[in-house]
Amino acid sequence: MCGIFGVCGKVFSSSVDQCIAGLKKLEYRGYDSSGIALFDKGAIQVVKSTGKVHHLEEKISHLKSLKTVSIAHTRWATHGGVVEANAHPHVDSENSLALVHNGIIENFFEIKLQLEKKGVLFRSQTDTEVIAHLFTDLYDGDLLGTMQRLLARLDGSFAIACIHKNHPDSLIVTKRDKPLTIAKDATLGQVLVTSDRNALYGGEFLTLDLEDNQVALLDQNAIQLFERDSSKIFPNFEPFTVKDTPHFKGEYSHFMLKEIFEQPSAIRRTLEGRYDLEGNRVLLNLPKAFEETFETVSKIALIGCGTSYHAACIAAHFLEELLGISAEAYIASEYRYRESLSDATTLVIAISQSGETADTIAALREAKKRKAKVLSITNVPYSSIIRDSDFHLMTQAGQEISVCSTKAFTSQLLLLYLLSLQMYQFRNGSLPFENNWIQNLRTLPSLIESLLQRKNLIEAIAAETQGFEKILFIGRQYMYYTALESSLKLKEINYTFSLSYPAGELKHGPLALIDENTLTVALLGNRTTFHKTISNVQEIQARNGKIFAVHQKDQNLDEISPDYSFSIDAPIPEQLLPILYAVALQLYAFYSALKKGHDIDHPKNLAKSVTVE
Repeated sequence: MCGIFGVCGKVFSSSVDQCIAGLKKLEYRGYDSSGIALFDKGAIQVVKSTGKVHHLEEKISHLKSLKTVSIAHTRWATHGGVVEANAHPHVDSENSLALVHNGIIENFFEIKLQLEKKGVLFRSQTDTEVIAHLFTDLYDGDLLGTMQRLLARLDGSFAIACIHKNHPDSLIVTKRDKPLTIAKDATLGQVLVTSDRNALYGGEFLTLDLEDNQVALLDQNAIQLFERDSSKIFPNFEPFTVKDTPHFKGEYSHFMLKEIFEQPSAIRRTLEGRYDLEGNRVLLNLPKAFEETFETVSKIALIGCGTSYHAACIAAHFLEELLGISAEAYIASEYRYRESLSDATTLVIAISQSGETADTIAALREAKKRKAKVLSITNVPYSSIIRDSDFHLMTQAGQEISVCSTKAFTSQLLLLYLLSLQMYQFRNGSLPFENNWIQNLRTLPSLIESLLQRKNLIEAIAAETQGFEKILFIGRQYMYYTALESSLKLKEINYTFSLSYPAGELKHGPLALIDENTLTVALLGNRTTFHKTISNVQEIQARNGKIFAVHQKDQNLDEISPDYSFSIDAPIPEQLLPILYAVALQLYAFYSALKKGHDIDHPKNLAKSVTVE
């Protein structure tokens, strides 16, 4: 969500240019305001702006010649509205320090009351400003000691970067439960600090990910690292190469559309090297310890949030069907508060595109306390979820810029299919002969390409269905979980109040909502329940509801004669159809939002990486 970027050490070019470049690379995470603090003539200058980073860039052009220690931030509002006063960096009453912060301070209100009794006046509604004033209240001339005392006072999860007028060559940082990376340019000696490695420019770096409650004091001469008790640590930096790949849309109007069309290649990358077609085997290269762990597993819990939760739902259904083992999907923010759900015989599969989803990380940590083993699936290397897991698998989707997830979802789902087949292989020695799973997975990229070539049909349907006030998605079995994801896509970027229900549940309440202003998107890919779902569609039509049917090409729809329809020609097992149906309805959501002129890549109120609970 929020993003931190800082420059220190031997600053070799414009601090403003470097910080703006870093913030622009963090835009994909989602934000509503931005700001920068740096030194000018011995004083700290702070410039903030709501809206896009380019608005900040325009406001700070007069300081572009400065080459000083600096900190910058993109904010996604948690405490306080979207106004400049609430944007970061925050300063104390004397403007003696500037500070940026990711996360939430849980005891900020108690600290604020204590500081107000001392006469401190607050200018914002944020929890971050409390940190700035508390730092000054504790400050005794020693940056390190002050930060250590600050840590002892703060409850919550956070990453903090601070500059102080009495230490113009220094930047001090700390973190707890939020990522923060220190990167030293291997050639120039400049030091960068960021909450997301994606913000680094191209080149060779020596990097260090801060551990919880560690404090790093950075200046022109040294990078000093300390534990919470002030004992010094000798940092272990690792080489890290950044390929400078600017965020270009290329021929596409939006990153979301580009990423929808990248799905065939993303799936090919996720499959690459992970199967033996001739031997009919899955090759995920998990360590032997995972296979040994799996021998003791009696139940599987899949946890995720939003889109990742929907991937978990589909995978749980597939696992139970394939393995005959208890498998259930849970929303991560609920799972951590459920009693006795995991133990030493539980395998927890944690799914997060960013690897930084706060609720998912908290849930997997709770599961580990209860002796469960955790395997994580993520799209981002060096992420927190990997460090907290016993085992991990990487999708190969490539960086996803649009807040609305597309290729990350289908790559997650593909990898979950592979993992399920790998676990079947562990238990049975080989894959089942029916369904020819590997060959069918290999056909997915070409099937998606064929579907994408018919995008104009979906665009036309999106244009014709703009006037509906309510949109309902229905399906059964795998199609219901796909309906959940498709409804979410429409909510995210089209801002339409959309519901998703199992088709058989309509008569238990939702039918009361149906009228001529309701469009129902019926996902008909499940063959076993096709005729029952057709009956549910007829119930909707009897109440004047309109129908958009997404179906298999060989299915006869004469019984319902839908108002709109899109066929999918995919001779593959229906367990794999969610990937294709999801792609079709990603396009529908995209074109629906495009017709309304929405900011599709940066939808209001949303962030790419949800790092607060």
